[in-house]
Amino acid sequence: MARIDKAIAIVFLVGLVAASQAKAQSRTPAASTRGASLEALVGQMSDPNRAARERIDAAAAILSQNNPREDEILRQCLAQDTDGVATSAIADAIAETRCQRREWVEPLLGVLTAGDPVARPAAARALVQYRNGVSESLYAIMEDPSAPPLSRVELVRAFLAIPDKRPIEVIVGLLDDGDPSVRAAAAQTLAKLTNTNSTGGDTQVWKLWWQANKDKDRTAFLADLAEGLARSRLALESENLRLRDRLARSTSDLYDAAPPAQRDAMLMLFLKDPAPEVRQGGLVLADRKVTANEKVGPAIHEEARGLLADPDPRVRQEAATLVADLADADALKSLLERLMVEEKPSVRQSVLKALGQLRRVEALPAVLVEVQSKYPDVSAAAAAALARIAGAHKLDDSQRQQAAGVLMARYAQAAHLAEQVDLREALLTAMGGVGDKSVAPVLQEALRDAAPKVRLAAVVSLGKVGPPEAASQLVELISDSDRGVRQATIASLGSLGGKMQLPLILKLSDPAVEPDVSIRQQASEVTLAILARCDGTTVLTADEQLAQRNESPAERIKILQIAVARLKAAGDRRLPAVQRQLAGLMRKAGRPAEAAGQLGDAYAAYPAGDAQREPVWAEWVDALMAADDPGCLTAMADQENEEAYAAAVGRLFTHLSQLRSQSNYAAISLLATEASVRLPHRLNAAQRTRLEAIIRDARTNQLAMDRATIRKLLPALAGPDGPARKAAVDTILAMSDNATLPLLSELQTIATAADGDRQAERAIAEMLRQVAPRFDDYDLAANLVDKKARIDDWMRKASE
Repeated sequence: MARIDKAIAIVFLVGLVAASQAKAQSRTPAASTRGASLEALVGQMSDPNRAARERIDAAAAILSQNNPREDEILRQCLAQDTDGVATSAIADAIAETRCQRREWVEPLLGVLTAGDPVARPAAARALVQYRNGVSESLYAIMEDPSAPPLSRVELVRAFLAIPDKRPIEVIVGLLDDGDPSVRAAAAQTLAKLTNTNSTGGDTQVWKLWWQANKDKDRTAFLADLAEGLARSRLALESENLRLRDRLARSTSDLYDAAPPAQRDAMLMLFLKDPAPEVRQGGLVLADRKVTANEKVGPAIHEEARGLLADPDPRVRQEAATLVADLADADALKSLLERLMVEEKPSVRQSVLKALGQLRRVEALPAVLVEVQSKYPDVSAAAAAALARIAGAHKLDDSQRQQAAGVLMARYAQAAHLAEQVDLREALLTAMGGVGDKSVAPVLQEALRDAAPKVRLAAVVSLGKVGPPEAASQLVELISDSDRGVRQATIASLGSLGGKMQLPLILKLSDPAVEPDVSIRQQASEVTLAILARCDGTTVLTADEQLAQRNESPAERIKILQIAVARLKAAGDRRLPAVQRQLAGLMRKAGRPAEAAGQLGDAYAAYPAGDAQREPVWAEWVDALMAADDPGCLTAMADQENEEAYAAAVGRLFTHLSQLRSQSNYAAISLLATEASVRLPHRLNAAQRTRLEAIIRDARTNQLAMDRATIRKLLPALAGPDGPARKAAVDTILAMSDNATLPLLSELQTIATAADGDRQAERAIAEMLRQVAPRFDDYDLAANLVDKKARIDDWMRKASE
């Protein structure tokens, strides 16, 4: 990086801070994270379109909470972040805050050794902050020839920030390592530490230096380093980075403090600023507007396209992102023109990512050229863009065949290079997206790749392109060491093998066979997808297997629902029995209303005189009762079998007693009242008297409960707290007619008291107008006698 003139930077920062303070008081660099919700912070941390500083600040804000909930969210991000965006932010936050909590060591090691390559440098920077045993683990990784080369390289570079005798000793030992990338990293790091202008191949310089310095005590050793030019250069680089960060953050603060009407003009000033950090920051801010669905003026569109040719590669990268997000009529042309002349691989990656985001098939020829790039990262970005284009457009035969040929040719070059795992993964994924069956042999061969992510990509793509006979090879990966590969294998087996693989997949949903809950869940989902295409007999056979291992009702319900649909479509005579079985499971799962629907259909299907008809009717009525559905009373009224009817009446009274024990007076009133209406001629005198007593008891208790509820809500209803008042209004509205009498009762108490709360009186009167519009002419200014007369009249009408 070119050195920023410190004096100019400070002058610029002073101007920015002064202007910002005129609009907002005492804004801090992480002001955007203060008071933000956890969901907002996670979104900010994971948003690839935000500046790195914003993402790190969000991660630091979550990390600072230091409680189990936030820690679990960060751990999940470290484990699942596929783009490395959130992972990098978390790791950098840990490094910057010098967090020494041991629980982060294992997740960070996972990112370092097997995570997204984008995030590995940050993980290394975080880990080297630790002491007390962690450092020795890091040295072991650095010295382990079987460890991922990229992880070893990043650790070597990270220790540059914390020089000491022990890590330098390890780095010197790596000068003779078998991996050229590790040797080069060791040489470069030592060159920076010692300010020795030697090439990567001249290892003798550093070996001699180490022999001359290794026996010094630690204090003298570090003092010599501090006095050398290497320390000065590190300090200068650190200062430049600090200034750049301050510059970017101050730009953002100034923009946020400006009135909305002035922000587009401010963005244009940023985009035209001489300092590349300001131009880059302006692009980030403009992109933030776009992703927030805010309108961006045509001048910014044009300026963004112009910045694709900016002298600074960081600006060109950010410009590509913004141009893709703007997605105007000239975006594709501008990006393709930039791709033709761009020389820096990192920028070519960004342009290709932008082209993939546009998903325009017109970009296909240029993307295919870039798939053949000698730079693995560029080739991988092109493959990813190809996959997105193919996913959005159905390629014709010629395009599909050409794309498949290019992908296979590039894959052949990377197939046996251990360091090109990411490229192989991208190429295989694109093969699946293109969908040409000619790639199947390549995908089948890749199933044996040593890298789990490559096997995973091969499995997923093979599931898309086939052929069906490849299912036999996929079976071998059911026991793969990688969980993701096992999950993807199950999904692809479902796509390719279908019914033939059903017994195996169903077996994998058994806890006795597969201990991993995520694998079992995947097997269950694929089982349902396969059964949805099978005949009723196959579906019922699968259900029998689940029944034998005492599977949960929820899983069997899904399968029997499929069986019912298949049997119904085929007119199969087994349908009523299966519906009855399904209803039984639904009752166990606490779903009586759905069970009643199945039993009603089953009862209607059984002919008169069938031995199953009456038992199914009893189960149907019981399910309706359990759902507090008055339809049970209609069914009882239509029942001609007096014995069955009498038994149902007995169960009705039992159910009402159960509801009484649960204080469910609303359901009691509904069922008991409907029973007195629908069964007037079939109830004997004792039963009618008992029902009347039950109804009175239920209404009395319900009214008491409603009055208690209104009394409890009244302070909020009449209070100054807006959200609390709204919550009280919503609760009372949900009570509907049940709220009328309690409201009138409270109004009577307050209105007829000489010292009654007039604010509460007004609030109740307004609430009554919403709950019972017929009581809308209450006069707050009337005398106490008139108010009492009016309320008494309303209460009589409400009680009728």
